[in-house]
Amino acid sequence: MLLRNGFSSSSPVGVIGDGWAAAAAVGFLAKCDVPVHWISGSGARVITPLPVLEMGFGLGGAAKLWQELAGSWGIDCGELHITSCMREYRNKAFREPVWNKGPTPEMRLEILAESIWSPEQRFCAVFEGRFDLSLWEIEEILRKKIQVSKETAPVKNIRANGDSHIIVMESGKEISVERVIYADRWSEMSKFDEIEKSISFVKRQAPVGIIQTTLQHGGPIGLGLQEGFSIQLVKERDEDFERRAWGYFLSDGRTSVWSVCLSSDEVEDNHEIGKKLRRMKAAIDKAFKGSPMLASAEFMDTVVSEHVRLNSEAFFSTGNPMIGPIISKRGNGKFYILSDGYGPSSAITQVGVLLGLIEPYTKAEDVNFSCVTDL
Repeated sequence: MLLRNGFSSSSPVGVIGDGWAAAAAVGFLAKCDVPVHWISGSGARVITPLPVLEMGFGLGGAAKLWQELAGSWGIDCGELHITSCMREYRNKAFREPVWNKGPTPEMRLEILAESIWSPEQRFCAVFEGRFDLSLWEIEEILRKKIQVSKETAPVKNIRANGDSHIIVMESGKEISVERVIYADRWSEMSKFDEIEKSISFVKRQAPVGIIQTTLQHGGPIGLGLQEGFSIQLVKERDEDFERRAWGYFLSDGRTSVWSVCLSSDEVEDNHEIGKKLRRMKAAIDKAFKGSPMLASAEFMDTVVSEHVRLNSEAFFSTGNPMIGPIISKRGNGKFYILSDGYGPSSAITQVGVLLGLIEPYTKAEDVNFSCVTDL
């Protein structure tokens, strides 16, 4: 594996964030013996809402990058299946999604945009691919294998220091690096000296939250199921959009992950969060009612334990997916901004372009280019 764009064993890098982009960047850099300071920052993470990756629209190299990264650390992802893995619940059964019926890529994308809420499109692929292991399973194994110590204190400031940068922790500790890869919440950046205090482009992305529940079932009820599931929730009176529950089983068949996106207002309201969680569980019970894998039980009756997590800034509502880093003109072009807000396929594609592992896609109407800004 050969890194380009100036990344080398003599150039220490600070990686800030704990999501897909941060973990992928640390994994690639550490495997190539680049000195890395991994700083979790806010610590915000999202479990991959679906088992599928996007195989088109400038993100077709994402699966290969995840596979290459995992393989370099001795992880066998299994076979890459490029096929329709999604099942949408409609007319009392799980069926192939309506957007998969589009005869052209453009029509598929148009149908998808008309069918689901914009932030949900960040992780719902138009052209699907998945490994035998889900991306979450691959990611968890990868994190255990990466031998890089991680700073867990929040970042207080980042300032330029000649050709290098100083990362100042809330604890007062200062870390000197040549390059900074910022892959944490964009809302945190306004407090850094390296970035302008007013960042209008952050607000324009309209971030939304997500509530996720990981369910442990009493038996392997989902063993062998490789599909991802989409279930429409009952629309409330004051809602002007339809939202869905998204879920899948891990390879053991005993664990399932379910997610619902929340508006920026809802993530601040505990009552609304609880209500959406209850609506999600009711929708899952209804969709799987009578399924042969449940015998006579309700889906939620098979659950023996549950872990719920909330992320208030998970996905962006606006803009085309990023396929490269935003590069600040400050710090001699060595301050790179990445984001998980466009989904796991976009996140690792940004890393691949930044490290010179893949060439940037160049069809401007589909995606955002890596770009230099006046931040």
